Amino acid sequence: MARPLQASSQVSSRPLRKCVLIWLRNILLAIFSVILLVMMFVGVETWRRQQSALSILGNDPIMSKQLLNLKFIKQEVKVDPVLLNWKPTSPEVINYFEADGDQRAIFDRLVKFAQENGWKDRTIDMEGEPLYFSASKNQTTIKIYIQDNKITIQRS
Repeated sequence: MARPLQASSQVSSRPLRKCVLIWLRNILLAIFSVILLVMMFVGVETWRRQQSALSILGNDPIMSKQLLNLKFIKQEVKVDPVLLNWKPTSPEVINYFEADGDQRAIFDRLVKFAQENGWKDRTIDMEGEPLYFSASKNQTTIKIYIQDNKITIQRS
C-alpha cells in the first residue's frame, strides 16, 4: 500500500498574535529595566551627594550635634536634585536644637563660639525675633537663628 503524499514543508510557526504579545512583553520588560536602573542611579547619586555635603560642611565644631550642651533635635542634609542638574551648586547642612533658658544668653554663647572657631561676622541682628547671626569662612557661610526656643544652624 502506498502512503498518501503529505506536504513536505509544513510551517510550524506560532500564530502572529502570539508573536506580537511576546515581542510586546519583551519591550515592556526592557523599558521597566531601564526605568529601574535610572531610579537606582538617582538614589545612589543623591545619597553620595548628601554624604559629600555632610563630610565637607559638617566637620566644623559649630556643626557638632553636641554643641554647647544644647538638646539636639534633628539634622537635614539638602543637596540639589540629581535629575537635570549634574553639578550640585548649593549643598546645605542644617542642625536644629532646642533652646531652654535665656535665648539671648544662648545666642551670645553661639556667636562667641563661632567667632572663636574662625567665622568672620557678616551680619548680626540681636534685636527682636529671630536673633540672627551670619558669618563666612573658607568660602562657606553659616547662619544661626534663634526663635521660639528653637535654634537653627545652617551651613552652606
